Amino acid sequence: MTAEDSRTASPSAGVALRFRPLGAEDIPLVEDFPPPEWHFPFGRFLELHLGSSYFHPIVGTAGGQIVGVGNAIVNETVAWLGNIIVPPAERGRGIGSRLTARLIEVGKERGCGTLVLIATTMGEPVYRKLGFIVTGLYRFYRGGSDALAPDPRRIRRMRAEDHAAVLALDRVVSGEGRAPLLSRFLATGWVHEQEAGGRVDGYYLPDLGSGLVIAVNDEAGISLLRLRLRHAPSLVVVPDGNDVAKEWLVSNGYSETLAAPRMCLGPEVAWKANQLFSRGAGYCG
Repeated sequence: MTAEDSRTASPSAGVALRFRPLGAEDIPLVEDFPPPEWHFPFGRFLELHLGSSYFHPIVGTAGGQIVGVGNAIVNETVAWLGNIIVPPAERGRGIGSRLTARLIEVGKERGCGTLVLIATTMGEPVYRKLGFIVTGLYRFYRGGSDALAPDPRRIRRMRAEDHAAVLALDRVVSGEGRAPLLSRFLATGWVHEQEAGGRVDGYYLPDLGSGLVIAVNDEAGISLLRLRLRHAPSLVVVPDGNDVAKEWLVSNGYSETLAAPRMCLGPEVAWKANQLFSRGAGYCG
């Protein structure tokens, strides 16, 4: 029996809740947990990451039934909590709060001094009670069109020899050591060069969530954002600190439809919001 298996709720918590790691056999039981408006292939996500060293999914069970699910992605000393979902029929009994508390323990047990998440409206009060504070916002934009193609002389497919530079760039911008996670997606990535054949100053990973774009300057960032929107024009999420990306989106017909808080437990990461031109996913930023 693992530590997760042995943890149960106190009688006053209202439900005898037990935690254990999510296994492959659980995927068919939880793949429909996300609400339809997320448009999230949760089953495929779990299949892709399950068994990876950075990925720590758990389920909460009561009476032998799964009543909640969530995961932590550990990037060295930073853990992202995500996909914390309690089905509607099980809500109102404190399950989400206790599930989150267990994920906090998972991160801390693995040496993480900072835990980060992007909160939904329903989840934010729960996370505040657990000690998370809002440190920024992510803004969601929909609509618009991108008729302007990126400069083909400066963007090319990522090659194996680019990987070290891309991962080093990502560490500087994200403030995290994300190599194990990002390496899953580099084979289908794109890079932007300062000049043809020059240093890589930005990258785009189309298969990480909705398409992660990071660049150290605005020219590279907007050019890669154009490419990302040509691949997936319906929705793009950027942090509040990237005024250049927000203004460019609005000028090209996109409208803000939602703002979601970035919340931290522990010291905020030293990251560069102005160099994130498209968030990858809510579970990893």
